[in-house]
Amino acid sequence: MKTLQELHKEISANKDLQKAYAAAIENDAVLDFVKANGCDVTEDDIKEYISGIKKDDDTPLSVEDIENVSGGGLICKTVSVYKKMSKMAKKKGLIPDWYPC
Repeated sequence: MKTLQELHKEISANKDLQKAYAAAIENDAVLDFVKANGCDVTEDDIKEYISGIKKDDDTPLSVEDIENVSGGGLICKTVSVYKKMSKMAKKKGLIPDWYPC
């Protein structure tokens, strides 16, 4: 079984996985997506992992920080899609409250 961190790296490097992850967020199927991609986790595990994605000094990542990551901006290239997906994922508890949407 993969860890969430390993899957996160795979998503960042694979455009097809990025599209599939975006669709999973939109369809409220993130847990199913994660399990289908080799992680045996719970929804709480996913929320904990996402809330732990911070800089070393425990300050939240900025939008610029996220966009500088391969496949950044929650894997969306346009600002309008990025904002829509971020808000949707935040409502579903998949993005921590400190994340700038």
